[in-house]
Amino acid sequence: MADARGVRDKIWILFYFLSRQPVLGTRVLGWLTPRPRDLWWHSAPTPLSVSVESGGLSPWYETSIRKVYAPTTDFEPQPGWVIVDVGANIGAYSVWAAAQLGGSGKLVAIEPNPVSYKQLERSIGHLILDATAVQSACGEAEGEVILHFERGYTVSSSINEFAAATESVPVQMRRLEHILREHGIGHVDVLKIDVEGAEEMVLRGAGDTLLDIDRVVIETTEGDLGFAVRKLLQSRNLVLVHEEQDHWSIPGLELLAFRRPPNHSPSISDFTPAS
Repeated sequence: MADARGVRDKIWILFYFLSRQPVLGTRVLGWLTPRPRDLWWHSAPTPLSVSVESGGLSPWYETSIRKVYAPTTDFEPQPGWVIVDVGANIGAYSVWAAAQLGGSGKLVAIEPNPVSYKQLERSIGHLILDATAVQSACGEAEGEVILHFERGYTVSSSINEFAAATESVPVQMRRLEHILREHGIGHVDVLKIDVEGAEEMVLRGAGDTLLDIDRVVIETTEGDLGFAVRKLLQSRNLVLVHEEQDHWSIPGLELLAFRRPPNHSPSISDFTPAS
Protein backbone atom coordinates (compact mmCIF):
# COMPACT_ATOMS: atom_id res chain seq x y z
CA MET A 1 0.00 0.00 0.00
CA ALA A 2 2.82 2.42 0.87
CA ASP A 3 4.35 2.04 -2.61
CA ALA A 4 1.14 3.22 -4.31
CA ARG A 5 1.26 6.90 -5.29
CA GLY A 6 -2.33 8.11 -5.46
CA VAL A 7 -5.46 7.84 -3.34
CA ARG A 8 -7.37 6.07 -6.12
CA ASP A 9 -4.56 3.55 -6.44
CA LYS A 10 -4.68 2.89 -2.71
CA ILE A 11 -8.46 2.45 -2.89
CA TRP A 12 -8.03 -0.08 -5.72
CA ILE A 13 -5.60 -2.04 -3.54
CA LEU A 14 -7.99 -1.91 -0.58
CA PHE A 15 -10.88 -3.29 -2.65
CA TYR A 16 -8.56 -5.92 -4.10
CA PHE A 17 -7.66 -7.28 -0.68
CA LEU A 18 -11.23 -7.05 0.64
CA SER A 19 -12.59 -8.96 -2.36
CA ARG A 20 -10.15 -11.79 -1.70
CA GLN A 21 -10.83 -12.19 2.02
CA PRO A 22 -12.65 -15.44 2.82
CA VAL A 23 -15.72 -15.21 5.04
CA LEU A 24 -17.06 -18.53 6.36
CA GLY A 25 -14.93 -20.30 3.82
CA THR A 26 -16.16 -18.37 0.78
CA ARG A 27 -15.33 -15.05 -0.87
CA VAL A 28 -18.66 -13.37 -0.29
CA LEU A 29 -17.03 -9.98 -0.93
CA GLY A 30 -15.93 -11.02 -4.40
CA TRP A 31 -18.29 -8.44 -5.88
CA LEU A 32 -15.83 -5.80 -4.66
CA THR A 33 -13.23 -7.05 -7.16
CA PRO A 34 -11.88 -3.87 -8.80
CA ARG A 35 -11.70 -3.41 -12.54
CA PRO A 36 -8.30 -3.40 -14.33
CA ARG A 37 -6.36 -0.22 -13.57
CA ASP A 38 -3.02 1.41 -14.31
CA LEU A 39 -1.46 1.67 -10.85
CA TRP A 40 1.27 4.22 -10.17
CA TRP A 41 4.08 3.20 -7.83
CA HIS A 42 6.75 5.29 -6.10
CA SER A 43 9.32 2.67 -7.09
CA ALA A 44 8.44 2.61 -10.81
CA PRO A 45 8.87 5.15 -13.63
CA THR A 46 5.53 4.34 -15.28
CA PRO A 47 2.20 2.84 -14.15
CA LEU A 48 1.66 -0.92 -14.21
CA SER A 49 -1.51 -2.20 -15.84
CA VAL A 50 -2.96 -4.47 -13.13
CA SER A 51 -5.99 -6.77 -13.04
CA VAL A 52 -7.14 -9.63 -10.85
CA GLU A 53 -7.12 -11.86 -13.94
CA SER A 54 -3.39 -11.33 -14.50
CA GLY A 55 -2.41 -12.15 -10.92
CA GLY A 56 -3.51 -9.03 -9.09
CA LEU A 57 -0.76 -7.54 -6.95
CA SER A 58 1.31 -10.74 -6.78
CA PRO A 59 3.51 -10.01 -9.85
CA TRP A 60 4.48 -6.57 -8.50
CA TYR A 61 4.99 -7.89 -4.97
CA GLU A 62 7.37 -10.63 -6.07
CA THR A 63 9.44 -8.35 -8.30
CA SER A 64 9.47 -5.04 -6.42
CA ILE A 65 9.16 -6.08 -2.78
CA ARG A 66 10.63 -9.58 -2.65
CA LYS A 67 12.97 -8.97 -5.63
CA VAL A 68 12.87 -12.67 -6.47
CA TYR A 69 14.42 -12.09 -9.90
CA ALA A 70 17.34 -10.24 -8.34
CA PRO A 71 18.36 -12.80 -5.69
CA THR A 72 21.81 -11.21 -5.39
CA THR A 73 22.89 -7.62 -5.97
CA ASP A 74 24.71 -8.77 -9.11
CA PHE A 75 21.30 -9.40 -10.72
CA GLU A 76 19.97 -5.89 -10.10
CA PRO A 77 19.86 -4.12 -13.50
CA GLN A 78 22.34 -1.35 -14.11
CA PRO A 79 22.08 1.61 -16.53
CA GLY A 80 22.93 0.50 -20.05
CA TRP A 81 22.08 -3.17 -19.52
CA VAL A 82 20.04 -5.29 -21.92
CA ILE A 83 17.14 -7.10 -20.20
CA VAL A 84 15.03 -9.85 -21.78
CA ASP A 85 11.80 -10.83 -20.01
CA VAL A 86 10.34 -14.13 -21.29
CA GLY A 87 6.90 -14.82 -19.87
CA ALA A 88 6.44 -11.14 -19.08
CA ASN A 89 2.73 -11.35 -18.15
CA ILE A 90 1.65 -7.72 -17.49
CA GLY A 91 5.23 -6.44 -17.35
CA ALA A 92 5.86 -6.29 -13.59
CA TYR A 93 9.49 -7.38 -13.88
CA SER A 94 9.98 -5.27 -17.01
CA VAL A 95 8.72 -2.10 -15.31
CA TRP A 96 10.79 -2.80 -12.18
CA ALA A 97 13.91 -3.45 -14.29
CA ALA A 98 13.29 -0.26 -16.28
CA ALA A 99 13.33 1.73 -13.03
CA GLN A 100 16.84 0.41 -12.38
CA LEU A 101 18.02 1.11 -15.94
CA GLY A 102 17.36 4.80 -15.48
CA GLY A 103 16.43 5.58 -19.09
CA SER A 104 19.34 3.78 -20.75
CA GLY A 105 19.80 0.23 -21.92
CA LYS A 106 17.32 -1.98 -23.74
CA LEU A 107 14.33 -4.10 -22.75
CA VAL A 108 12.51 -6.84 -24.66
CA ALA A 109 9.38 -8.24 -22.99
CA ILE A 110 7.81 -11.39 -24.47
CA GLU A 111 4.30 -12.63 -23.63
CA PRO A 112 1.98 -14.96 -25.61
CA ASN A 113 -1.38 -14.53 -23.84
CA PRO A 114 -3.37 -11.88 -25.77
CA VAL A 115 -5.09 -10.51 -22.64
CA SER A 116 -1.86 -10.18 -20.66
CA TYR A 117 -0.07 -8.82 -23.74
CA LYS A 118 -2.45 -5.86 -23.99
CA GLN A 119 -1.66 -4.98 -20.39
CA LEU A 120 2.05 -5.47 -21.05
CA GLU A 121 1.91 -2.99 -23.92
CA ARG A 122 0.22 -0.44 -21.64
CA SER A 123 2.76 -1.06 -18.88
CA ILE A 124 5.87 -0.47 -20.97
CA GLY A 125 4.40 1.87 -23.58
CA HIS A 126 5.55 5.06 -21.84
CA LEU A 127 9.03 3.99 -20.74
CA ILE A 128 11.77 6.43 -21.68
CA LEU A 129 14.16 3.74 -22.86
CA ASP A 130 14.32 1.34 -25.79
CA ALA A 131 11.54 -1.07 -24.78
CA THR A 132 9.75 -3.55 -27.02
CA ALA A 133 6.84 -5.90 -26.36
CA VAL A 134 6.66 -9.10 -28.42
CA GLN A 135 3.49 -11.20 -28.55
CA SER A 136 4.80 -14.74 -28.80
CA ALA A 137 5.50 -17.94 -26.97
CA CYS A 138 9.13 -19.07 -26.98
CA GLY A 139 10.17 -22.61 -27.79
CA GLU A 140 12.45 -24.90 -29.75
CA ALA A 141 10.44 -24.68 -32.99
CA GLU A 142 8.47 -21.97 -34.80
CA GLY A 143 4.78 -22.13 -35.67
CA GLU A 144 1.36 -22.05 -34.10
CA VAL A 145 0.74 -23.68 -30.72
CA ILE A 146 -2.15 -23.79 -28.27
CA LEU A 147 -1.86 -21.76 -25.08
CA HIS A 148 -3.83 -23.09 -22.11
CA PHE A 149 -4.96 -21.08 -19.09
CA GLU A 150 -7.43 -21.04 -16.24
CA ARG A 151 -10.58 -18.95 -16.70
CA GLY A 152 -10.11 -15.59 -15.00
CA TYR A 153 -6.45 -16.28 -14.28
CA THR A 154 -4.29 -15.63 -17.35
CA VAL A 155 -1.09 -15.54 -15.29
CA SER A 156 -1.14 -19.34 -15.32
CA SER A 157 -0.87 -19.54 -19.12
CA SER A 158 1.14 -22.49 -20.44
CA ILE A 159 1.67 -24.30 -23.72
CA ASN A 160 1.41 -27.48 -21.64
CA GLU A 161 -2.08 -28.70 -20.75
CA PHE A 162 -2.91 -28.77 -17.04
CA ALA A 163 -5.91 -29.87 -14.99
CA ALA A 164 -7.26 -26.42 -14.07
CA ALA A 165 -7.02 -25.05 -17.61
CA THR A 166 -10.50 -24.35 -18.99
CA GLU A 167 -9.54 -21.90 -21.75
CA SER A 168 -7.19 -22.09 -24.72
CA VAL A 169 -6.11 -19.86 -27.58
CA PRO A 170 -3.80 -20.34 -30.59
CA VAL A 171 -0.59 -18.29 -30.40
CA GLN A 172 2.62 -18.03 -32.36
CA MET A 173 5.79 -19.68 -31.05
CA ARG A 174 9.20 -18.26 -31.92
CA ARG A 175 12.76 -19.27 -31.20
CA LEU A 176 14.28 -16.80 -28.74
CA GLU A 177 17.45 -16.52 -30.80
CA HIS A 178 15.41 -15.28 -33.78
CA ILE A 179 13.59 -12.68 -31.68
CA LEU A 180 16.87 -11.37 -30.26
CA ARG A 181 18.53 -11.14 -33.66
CA GLU A 182 15.52 -9.36 -35.17
CA HIS A 183 15.85 -6.70 -32.48
CA GLY A 184 19.59 -6.32 -32.96
CA ILE A 185 20.54 -7.86 -29.62
CA GLY A 186 23.94 -9.52 -29.55
CA HIS A 187 24.47 -9.52 -25.80
CA VAL A 188 22.06 -9.91 -22.86
CA ASP A 189 22.86 -8.90 -19.29
CA VAL A 190 19.84 -10.59 -17.67
CA LEU A 191 17.48 -13.17 -19.13
CA LYS A 192 14.43 -13.75 -16.92
CA ILE A 193 12.22 -16.77 -17.68
CA ASP A 194 8.84 -17.62 -16.15
CA VAL A 195 6.94 -19.82 -18.59
CA GLU A 196 4.98 -22.40 -16.61
CA GLY A 197 6.83 -25.58 -17.57
CA ALA A 198 8.28 -24.60 -20.97
CA GLU A 199 11.68 -23.54 -19.58
CA GLU A 200 13.78 -26.16 -21.35
CA MET A 201 12.10 -25.41 -24.69
CA VAL A 202 12.81 -21.69 -24.28
CA LEU A 203 16.48 -22.35 -23.55
CA ARG A 204 16.87 -24.73 -26.48
CA GLY A 205 15.28 -22.12 -28.72
CA ALA A 206 17.91 -19.63 -27.56
CA GLY A 207 20.56 -21.68 -29.36
CA ASP A 208 24.03 -20.17 -29.53
CA THR A 209 22.79 -16.83 -28.15
CA LEU A 210 23.04 -18.41 -24.68
CA LEU A 211 26.78 -17.91 -25.04
CA ASP A 212 26.18 -14.15 -25.06
CA ILE A 213 23.97 -14.07 -21.96
CA ASP A 214 25.62 -13.15 -18.65
CA ARG A 215 22.82 -13.97 -16.21
CA VAL A 216 19.76 -16.21 -16.27
CA VAL A 217 17.10 -16.23 -13.55
CA ILE A 218 14.45 -18.86 -14.12
CA GLU A 219 11.43 -20.34 -12.38
CA THR A 220 11.17 -24.10 -12.88
CA THR A 221 10.32 -27.29 -11.05
CA GLU A 222 12.28 -30.02 -9.34
CA GLY A 223 12.77 -33.37 -11.06
CA ASP A 224 13.50 -34.03 -14.72
CA LEU A 225 12.69 -30.52 -15.92
CA GLY A 226 14.82 -28.80 -13.30
CA PHE A 227 17.68 -31.19 -13.98
CA ALA A 228 17.49 -30.55 -17.74
CA VAL A 229 17.49 -26.78 -17.18
CA ARG A 230 20.55 -26.96 -14.94
CA LYS A 231 22.42 -29.25 -17.32
CA LEU A 232 21.68 -27.11 -20.36
CA LEU A 233 22.75 -23.84 -18.74
CA GLN A 234 25.86 -25.34 -17.18
CA SER A 235 26.85 -26.70 -20.60
CA ARG A 236 26.93 -23.04 -21.75
CA ASN A 237 29.42 -22.18 -19.01
CA LEU A 238 26.85 -20.59 -16.71
CA VAL A 239 27.27 -21.27 -12.99
CA LEU A 240 24.43 -21.74 -10.50
CA VAL A 241 24.82 -18.98 -7.90
CA HIS A 242 21.45 -19.07 -6.15
CA GLU A 243 18.54 -21.46 -5.70
CA GLU A 244 15.29 -21.12 -3.79
CA GLN A 245 13.41 -24.33 -3.10
CA ASP A 246 9.61 -24.42 -2.71
CA HIS A 247 9.34 -20.98 -4.30
CA TRP A 248 6.10 -19.18 -3.29
CA SER A 249 5.76 -21.95 -0.67
CA ILE A 250 4.76 -24.32 -3.49
CA PRO A 251 6.38 -27.76 -3.06
CA GLY A 252 8.66 -28.60 -5.97
CA LEU A 253 8.72 -25.09 -7.45
CA GLU A 254 12.21 -23.60 -7.54
CA LEU A 255 13.86 -20.37 -8.58
CA LEU A 256 17.37 -20.69 -10.03
CA ALA A 257 19.91 -17.98 -10.86
CA PHE A 258 22.90 -18.62 -13.10
CA ARG A 259 25.87 -16.33 -13.70
CA ARG A 260 28.66 -16.43 -16.25
CA PRO A 261 32.03 -16.22 -14.48
CA PRO A 262 33.16 -12.55 -14.67
CA ASN A 263 36.51 -13.32 -16.31
CA HIS A 264 35.10 -15.73 -18.88
CA SER A 265 34.67 -14.47 -22.44
CA PRO A 266 32.42 -16.98 -24.25
CA SER A 267 32.86 -17.88 -27.88
CA ILE A 268 31.21 -20.30 -30.27
CA SER A 269 34.00 -22.81 -29.56
CA ASP A 270 32.63 -23.08 -26.00
CA PHE A 271 29.35 -24.52 -27.23
CA THR A 272 28.69 -28.09 -26.16
CA PRO A 273 25.38 -29.54 -27.37
CA ALA A 274 23.22 -30.64 -24.46
CA SER A 275 21.86 -34.14 -24.72
